[in-house]
Order: sequence, then structure tokens, then C-alpha cells
Amino acid sequence: MQQASGSTNKRTEARKPANGRGRAVFADGNFADCTIIDISVSGARIRLTRKSTLPSRFFLLDVKSRMVHAASVAWQEGDYAGVRFEVSHVIGSALPPELDFMRKHWLECAMR
Repeated sequence: MQQASGSTNKRTEARKPANGRGRAVFADGNFADCTIIDISVSGARIRLTRKSTLPSRFFLLDVKSRMVHAASVAWQEGDYAGVRFEVSHVIGSALPPELDFMRKHWLECAMR
């Protein structure tokens, strides 16, 4: 499992392989598609599909599980990044109104 050079594994839970589609959605409305390589309850390792520097905080959409995670960057090296989840929601009827814009992103990704 590749991790940022010289970094120490500080995870509290083991991550499970995911290899799923994702999207990092930024506060300014921009986004970057990604692959979620592995995931746990508290975070994930992702690979961006195009070179991009992630903002310190963003929303990570997990297309397969229909989850949206408020995330912060733990590390980024090239097109790989480790992220921590602050809070997670299922895209469904209980999605908070302020996150309703994530439904559009999920639909765009799910239709591919």
C-alpha cells in the first residue's frame, strides 16, 4: 500500500479495498473525478484522474455506496491523497438540504 514518503500510518481502522468511482467536490463548485482505492469509516486513499491540488477541505462522493463525506486532506503526493472523513451522509431522503447539490454530482457519475 503506497503512502506519502516518510509519513507514518496513523489510521485507527483498517481500510478495505474499494477501487470505486468518486468525485472530489470543492467549495467553489469545481470538482475532480477520482478513484477511491481503499476506504474505512474514518477516511480513504484516492487517486485523482487528472493532476490537481486538493483544497484542505472538500466533499468526497463515493458513487457506489451513495455516500458523501465532508473530508479533509491528510496528505497528498502527486495524484494520490489520503483523506479523513469529518461527517458522512447517504444520498437519499435524509440528506441535509445544504448538501442537496451533491445529488446532481451523484447522478452525473452514476450515469457513466
